[in-house]
Amino acid sequence: MEKSNITTAPSSRRPFDGTGVRRISGRSFKIGTWNVRSLIRPEKIYNVCKEMDRLHIDILGLSDVRWKHHGEHRVDGNHTMFYSGSEESSNMYGVAVIVNTKSLGTHVTFVPESNRAMMIQIQSKPRNLNIIQLYAPTTEGSDEDVEEFYRQAELLIKATKKHDINIILGDMNAKVGRREVKGTVGKHGLGERNDRGDRLVQFCQDQDLVIMNTYFQLPPRRLYTWTSPRHRPDQIIRNQIDYIMINSRFRNCVKSAKTYPGADIRSDHNPVVAEILLVLKKIRKRRINVVNIRKINDKNCRSEVDPEELPALSQASSKGKGKSKGKGKAKEVE
Repeated sequence: MEKSNITTAPSSRRPFDGTGVRRISGRSFKIGTWNVRSLIRPEKIYNVCKEMDRLHIDILGLSDVRWKHHGEHRVDGNHTMFYSGSEESSNMYGVAVIVNTKSLGTHVTFVPESNRAMMIQIQSKPRNLNIIQLYAPTTEGSDEDVEEFYRQAELLIKATKKHDINIILGDMNAKVGRREVKGTVGKHGLGERNDRGDRLVQFCQDQDLVIMNTYFQLPPRRLYTWTSPRHRPDQIIRNQIDYIMINSRFRNCVKSAKTYPGADIRSDHNPVVAEILLVLKKIRKRRINVVNIRKINDKNCRSEVDPEELPALSQASSKGKGKSKGKGKAKEVE
């Protein structure tokens, strides 16, 4: 009997839009953030993707991209960049997220908030994965600018569902230091906390976030994220100002968080990368092979059908008699 590939409604236990799920058994994802100090030069974005492949990074948030407007850019066959910049003539600041579509698929929702804040949502089951990339004002920025920045970050978090996994990351231009704050800051940070660090800690407490790259005991070279232009062999100026945060209920999913000082795209920042163990289910369309019941009147086809099923199929076929649209004019179905 001839079969045709037709997308049909699945069983009553499935959604009626024809979607199904495919389980990914607890694999590790590498998610990072990096201040790239501009992607205006066309070749630089390809260098970033090469470093992603070398370090096996699945999702990489970027700060200081300096692209205007917002949109989606297909870098190559495996990498897509979502970017959010200034809507004015200036190309200052700018944030982006590059997704390795080969490992994560393409079911992504993009929310550009400003040239300092954006979110992508990886749609999955049983919960979505939300990546919020931020780029805070420097210490030269006014308190008003800082408060506006955190307001935008809070708006993005409020747009997520309670059971979703939220990963907030970026150049926060703040030092939280090694002083522990239970449930928020670990005791393995770098340096001393400053005023902007206090503001970041407050933000994390308000949003129930944990700063994960302060929880792993590592040598300083795996902690610092930025090297000052005033740095000299006799005057070391290196700070930890880029962070990866996650909502506290999922903190145990993070298996490591560290910097990679060997990565090089001519930036004074090092990428911070976390290895996160997640059980996600990719959403996919479900296709079902169904019998073409209009062929039941064909004697050759009838011989292939279970005799007990013939009455029901014949009844269904008779209801289908009438006019049928083809490539040309409508014709009678014999």
